Amino acid sequence: MPTLETADVAIPGTAGVSFDYRGTGYNPKQKVTIRVDGGSTDFVSRSTSRGEIAGSIWIGPEASLGDHRIDVYVWRKDGLYAGQQPLASKVYKVAKPPTAPPITITSAPPPVMGTTSAIVKVTADQTCSCLVEYRVQGTTTWAPRVPAETSTDRFASHEQDVQGLQSGRAYDFQITVANAQGSTAKTIVKGVTLSTPPPPSGDLPPPPSGTDAAVLINQTLQQRDVVLQSGATYVCKTPIRRPAGRKLIGNGATLLYTFIGDGILCAPGPGVVAQITLQGAHTGTGWSDNNHAIRVQGGSGHEFPDVWIHDFQGDAYYGEPSWSGSVGIPGGGTTPGSGMKITGGGFKHVGRMGLGIVAFNGGYVADWHAEDSYCPIDFEPDPNDGYQQTALHWLVERVAVRGPIRGSDGSGTCWLQMGSPQAPHGHVQDIGDIEVRYCDIDQGRDVGHVAISTQFTGYRGHDLKIHHNVMHNRWGVGARINNTDRGFVTDNVGQVGSLPWAQGSNNVGVTLQSASA
Repeated sequence: MPTLETADVAIPGTAGVSFDYRGTGYNPKQKVTIRVDGGSTDFVSRSTSRGEIAGSIWIGPEASLGDHRIDVYVWRKDGLYAGQQPLASKVYKVAKPPTAPPITITSAPPPVMGTTSAIVKVTADQTCSCLVEYRVQGTTTWAPRVPAETSTDRFASHEQDVQGLQSGRAYDFQITVANAQGSTAKTIVKGVTLSTPPPPSGDLPPPPSGTDAAVLINQTLQQRDVVLQSGATYVCKTPIRRPAGRKLIGNGATLLYTFIGDGILCAPGPGVVAQITLQGAHTGTGWSDNNHAIRVQGGSGHEFPDVWIHDFQGDAYYGEPSWSGSVGIPGGGTTPGSGMKITGGGFKHVGRMGLGIVAFNGGYVADWHAEDSYCPIDFEPDPNDGYQQTALHWLVERVAVRGPIRGSDGSGTCWLQMGSPQAPHGHVQDIGDIEVRYCDIDQGRDVGHVAISTQFTGYRGHDLKIHHNVMHNRWGVGARINNTDRGFVTDNVGQVGSLPWAQGSNNVGVTLQSASA
């Protein structure tokens, strides 16, 4: 006996009603036609070899609520004849869709406004998704917060951080919440972004001409933080010494050094040097193990936002230990940035390294410009009896390296160096947990040197992650990694004269890329 099965109830959508059917017990290979409510529209189906039929029927928006009947007939090309009886029938019901439960916003406080951002909060009476849109007050077009929260983020309370606003502007924020059944609720909150504060006028003007500005700055730093006058030049005949716990805010000022020597010596402990240019007196191509622009002498919590360095004979930044008598104590912290943080700014023309690290841990360098040096980035703990030579927990990202990279003979060298020969006595170096990523290197010429190099001799480096850096010139070898435990050199871009792109030996657990990404 032929059978017919469908859902007992169909819920209409905006375009009508659609439902699946199936049946058994039909003549194998026989065609049948299905009609709804005795109508003339044929839904033709062929029975399988096992006497089964299956398919889908769609009825347009004219489908009314209530009971409807489906009949299955033997299919005939000339249509149904009078009195033909259905092989099988089924009654089904078209019903109203269930009413979605409403949702109510119970709390939408005024947003917390920053200079270019707003934190928008909302709470509903049930779990929901949330969309925040915003517009400048007085305009009509809403812009969505990007990225918007999706329907998978269903919580009763939401907090969204809207970025990219203009300072000092009034905004409307439209909040839309939706529950799982599709009910929505909206509200609008308003806020005004904070105005960008004007730069400080400076509380320490330059001293009279002919005097040493470093003396005045040092005396003042012993008492309090110092803000220099915007755009002013301070002529220094001796180094500046930033004590622990002090801030030297340049406010766009320039320190003009009239001698070859160190620029700023940062004592152990937290402190800030910011928004300042150090203009040295070194104009040649020679270099020195001393005479650094900024010496970070141990401790932790050092911050250097927007500092520019020009024409120093040594390193732009030199990370070294603090000293207790004849014992050196490596500086820094256990996570990137906890010891030293360099953000923005950069250097142009230094005799030695851009970043020279001999005994300092926990550094972070980002959005930095490195131009014209012996080697731009160098984690090279020097052999020394007096302290543990170490460079651990560093993250370097988004550095723009520009040439020339001079090397010892002026012909060039690597842009990233890690390691140095083991000391014949004293402490053994410890270099590891270093990540360098998203840097852009263009030294203006092709060279035959290794771009990225380790020199772990007599000891082993560890946990090196070098990836997604782009080199615009042709190098001899992309990377040479030896005597290293764990890490990877992958997804870097650049033409090289010798493959594989990254080469090495005596490594354990290290992945090296074979070609340019």
